[in-house]
Amino acid sequence: MSELNLYYKNIWLIDETISSTSKGAQLTWKIQADERLKYLSHHIDLHENMKVLDIGSGFGYLYDAFKENGYTKISFYATESNPDNLQRLKIKGIKTFPDLVEIKERDFDLITVCFVLEHINAPFKFLYSLKEYVKEGGYIFIDVPERDDTFKPILEPHVAVYTIESLNNLVNKIGLDVVHMTGYGRKRSELITKQKENKAFLTIIRTIFSKTLNKISELVSKENKIKNLYRCYKFNEEGIDRWWIRAILRKPVMIKDTPPLKKDN
Repeated sequence: MSELNLYYKNIWLIDETISSTSKGAQLTWKIQADERLKYLSHHIDLHENMKVLDIGSGFGYLYDAFKENGYTKISFYATESNPDNLQRLKIKGIKTFPDLVEIKERDFDLITVCFVLEHINAPFKFLYSLKEYVKEGGYIFIDVPERDDTFKPILEPHVAVYTIESLNNLVNKIGLDVVHMTGYGRKRSELITKQKENKAFLTIIRTIFSKTLNKISELVSKENKIKNLYRCYKFNEEGIDRWWIRAILRKPVMIKDTPPLKKDN
């Protein structure tokens, strides 16, 4: 097993300095999942009987977003390397696998790859392998940070950084069609400025939305917390040079040769 796999099995979601599991952080993840579903429904036709594979599903918030928005009949699969999260996903009733290679199906309507690609040290090989799992005309959705090396004091555990241009180049080499691709979230120039002003910017963000939100949870309504999170992260704003990139890709439908028409005698 690779060092990265061991890292995500044993350290990821355990060390609070890397990834917080506070109520504030979990509310942020839920909002992100809701916004991803809104984005998907805006650009592609989602339907009740879809077969969905969520790579690196985490706490399963995308599954929750589908269910809460009326997609109760979808067939939802997930991969997740963290043992605790695997159990959480199974309790929800999700068909869960610790590794992609264990999944036998090759007919998914939609594969989602959210905050995963930046952790992959061989992205071409990884994305190319996903083509085998999605059916012709099916979709792959990617959500990835945009040049977070420019504003994060510590990039761990990310092993790759992306721009819209580099993601486009990667997708073209793999042979997927771009349905839509955009930057979104807070402007990176603002993040860079904050980082220069205070090297501990990310630590402050984590503190605000983990410890602080938990302490005042009795005094601040959930609605106000959500408003504050939108003001901070700007999940619903699109543009260039943003915090993140999201893209919907489509596997082309192969045109089969039709037999020549027989001539009438």
